[in-house]
Amino acid sequence: MACISVKRPYNTTLQNIKEESNAMKLLIVDDERNIRTFMKNVLTKLDMGFSLIEIAQDGFTGLEKAREIIPDILITDIVMPGKTGHELISEMQKVNPRCIYIMISGHDDVAYFKEAIDLQVFSYILKPINIDELTRVIKNAINESSKRKIMYFDEIFFNMFRKMDSSCYDLDYIKETFYETLSYVERDNEKSLNEIKIKTSSLMLALINR
Repeated sequence: MACISVKRPYNTTLQNIKEESNAMKLLIVDDERNIRTFMKNVLTKLDMGFSLIEIAQDGFTGLEKAREIIPDILITDIVMPGKTGHELISEMQKVNPRCIYIMISGHDDVAYFKEAIDLQVFSYILKPINIDELTRVIKNAINESSKRKIMYFDEIFFNMFRKMDSSCYDLDYIKETFYETLSYVERDNEKSLNEIKIKTSSLMLALINR
């Protein structure tokens, strides 16, 4: 197998991942202006680590913005003119499966809950919006988003090196830069980071001894 230099392309990929992991983005879609503005203001004041919080007034606009910014978390009302929240999530899941989807609704309807379950929605919040509940759900969504990103990084790592000759790259260099990248995602969760380090070390040993 030919020897391949990996430092430059690997470092470039890591830089792209760092930028992505530092850019947690939230999109709020609701046809009621006071509700979408209220949630944006509350979450902005709480300073939960979002680099961008966007709002949209209906499903069509929400879909356009979601395709543009690729949110990590999307909060959507269900009943909206033109395109429902269910339709919005269904379309976005095809292009952004790692996004966390949260539904809000003023209707305590079993049919809505069933559709949310079918779409594997992360959480369902009933109106009127309770600040404590909203905060709790968003914190959990951020943690889940971080976990999904780590899984994504792990997949990138494996695909990048599984076909390379282990003698062609610096193992210590890869470990250092890879762990540095993970720290951007889970810098406040040492236990989770250590678990990923152990998993990655095992993967590297498997690559070397394959």
